[in-house]
Amino acid sequence: EFERGCSLEIADKLDREARGFFVPYDKQRIMASTGDGAGAVGTDHMAGDFIDALRNQTVVTQLGAQLLTGLVGNVDIPRLDTSGVFYWIAEGADGTESDAVIGSVTMSPKTVSGQVPMTRRLLKQSAPSVEQIITNDLVRGAAVAIDAAAIAGTGADGQPTGIINHAGVGTQEIVDIGMIPTWAEAVAFEGVVEGSNGLSDSMAYITTPAIKGALKAGAKDAGSGLMIWENDLVNGYPAVGTNNVPATNFILGAFSQM
Repeated sequence: EFERGCSLEIADKLDREARGFFVPYDKQRIMASTGDGAGAVGTDHMAGDFIDALRNQTVVTQLGAQLLTGLVGNVDIPRLDTSGVFYWIAEGADGTESDAVIGSVTMSPKTVSGQVPMTRRLLKQSAPSVEQIITNDLVRGAAVAIDAAAIAGTGADGQPTGIINHAGVGTQEIVDIGMIPTWAEAVAFEGVVEGSNGLSDSMAYITTPAIKGALKAGAKDAGSGLMIWENDLVNGYPAVGTNNVPATNFILGAFSQM
């Protein structure tokens, strides 16, 4: 009687008679999940819908960092460390000599390595091709590792020296304990770079996704309704977030000079 009542109620809602009887959908789900016909259910191996891993965003080359390719030996790039000094002098007086000091930026190779073993049988039987999957993973993983080292490499244990550990890089204090800059502090980063005559057309901010999110929700001021981070711009410069930036870091620089 209960089942018949359920069927009649569904028939009323559908405004048509059952050819047999109606079964509520929630009861159909229970029947399907508790049946004993699991051995008759096949599995579709959907190789064409392979799901790749999620990786940190790579940003430094995207923002203009220079890649020196085809190198064999170490690298020496000449650099003018100290320019000549200019003086005002009286008519007929001798000028004062000063030295122009020419130094160099030196670089030597660093090696990043990733290894994934594969058995012969796996290589022959996999679909999609495990060899292609692992090759793609190693290439993308190396790119992430290089990007992370460019930003935060320690200079020890075979690593290059990244931006935040490089001697002489200017700093700007952020008062907030969570290292979320105010609008005034974000603009002050520009002042630090410009104070070192470092402004160029490739300026950009990079930071963590957490700080990016806070700045997208952080107002510039009390009345304008504008946010510090809008349309991937901060203070008129491109701004990007990546987990390759260590927590509590906010960086502004001319990436074409990297």
